[in-house]
Amino acid sequence: MMKTRKSYVFLILFILFNVSLLNAQKNVKVKINVFEPLPELSFAAFVTNPFIQGTPRIFQIQLLPHGVDVVVVGILNWQRPGEGSYQPMVTFTTKPFKSRNFYNDQINTDPDIQIDDSDYDSDLVEENLKYGKPTGQYKLLIQVYDLNNNLLDEDIVDLGIKGIGFVNPAQTLEIIQPLAGSYHDPGGVIITWSEVLGVTDFVILANVRTNKDESLEEALKKGNPIVDNKSVGLKTSVNLRELLDRELVPGQEIVIQVRGIIPNPGGENILYSDIVNFNITDPNSTSGKKVSDEMIILFERIIDEMKNNPPDVSAEEQGNLDDFILTLEELLRKLRNGEITFNDMLVTTKSGGTLTYPEFIQLLEKLVQYPNLITNINFEEK
Repeated sequence: MMKTRKSYVFLILFILFNVSLLNAQKNVKVKINVFEPLPELSFAAFVTNPFIQGTPRIFQIQLLPHGVDVVVVGILNWQRPGEGSYQPMVTFTTKPFKSRNFYNDQINTDPDIQIDDSDYDSDLVEENLKYGKPTGQYKLLIQVYDLNNNLLDEDIVDLGIKGIGFVNPAQTLEIIQPLAGSYHDPGGVIITWSEVLGVTDFVILANVRTNKDESLEEALKKGNPIVDNKSVGLKTSVNLRELLDRELVPGQEIVIQVRGIIPNPGGENILYSDIVNFNITDPNSTSGKKVSDEMIILFERIIDEMKNNPPDVSAEEQGNLDDFILTLEELLRKLRNGEITFNDMLVTTKSGGTLTYPEFIQLLEKLVQYPNLITNINFEEK
């Protein structure tokens, strides 16, 4: 009988001991500390890759007490403008590790905190990237589980309500040059686009638009492109000639798009620039002849006016004026001989802005009537 009582007491103690262990695990608490403003983080990087290595340090996860076996799940949820519900956009689950404090940039880089599974909703991510800036509401949810998949605790940060800011919330991929509708010499088309944090590779696609009834997208995506998805790494400016699969032809209209590749938990996401169209100048075209003819008329009138009615200026200003006349006379000679066209010249305003082909056409029509306006324009041969 005494032996039975001892066994009973031992059984009770064993059960109580295990209950105390379970309660200790359930006492693990989690807290998210988000750094404000988000440091050097592009919007594109945030919506595609907020947890994984390679992103800046944007939040800390505190787990207390330390040393308990846990699994952490992170979810970035998004609510569309005007809607009431949130949808998970990016998710990760860690392998089991001992509870401790850690930062987002330590996930999958620290040997103790490794990703076991991750996922993202490509449709939601793509929709956000099209907005190009924070839109709607975002919630960051961190959950802590024990090894039996029991939820121990969770913490959530409402980024929209708290007003967590981005250094550059509207950062998108934008083609800076060429400008839409501009004209360029076949050998001098420089493509420049904006830098985007989080992008690991830029890819160029260009094609010829042969029909004005084609949309820019239709022209870009049809077969036989002149630049077929060429990777340029992290460059943000290239000469189009370096990428061409075939030569440009004078008179062509070109459409071009730049894509940025952004790594994400499921592989990669693509950030698209707008499609930009520009023209390859044909020096024998009617428009090219019109420019040359009007430039010749303009230069002749300006030179005659300055020589016959010289302005009352200082000796230093007169020296500058004489140099200007010499430049115009040399350009006039080359224009008459057909040695140069508009594409061989750089036309800038007093403030330093460069005039495009359509702007220059409009300006010429006014300058032919009012040559004195030339004081605010600078002509240089490239």
